[in-house]
Amino acid sequence: MTAKRNRAQAKDEVSQQRARQSHQERFCEPYKAYLRERVGEAEKAHPEALAAFEETEAVERAKLTRGPFAGRPLTQKALEVFDQDASRLERAREFWRVQGLTTLSFWEWDEALNEAPFGSS
Repeated sequence: MTAKRNRAQAKDEVSQQRARQSHQERFCEPYKAYLRERVGEAEKAHPEALAAFEETEAVERAKLTRGPFAGRPLTQKALEVFDQDASRLERAREFWRVQGLTTLSFWEWDEALNEAPFGSS
């Protein structure tokens, strides 16, 4: 009986994880719009901090393009991910969070601002 209960619990957990992943994929664009808005506000209000962020971005990108592993397949893949809009937004979110700007993670945003938060349907 316990093994059966454990299998059912594991199946429920996998189902819950899939539902969360599906929800996050569904609301990825509205969340990115929220991040773009918050980051844009921060950039306008704090140009000196923006310059520091852009410098950090340039240094990190240079490591991928000019470092000892530049041009290798894994480094190329890392560069592709680095250059993605979603990756930049997440790095900006973390940077501005450290600077004291409230920028919500996806799940915080989902709970506080999303018109259709997870579990509401």
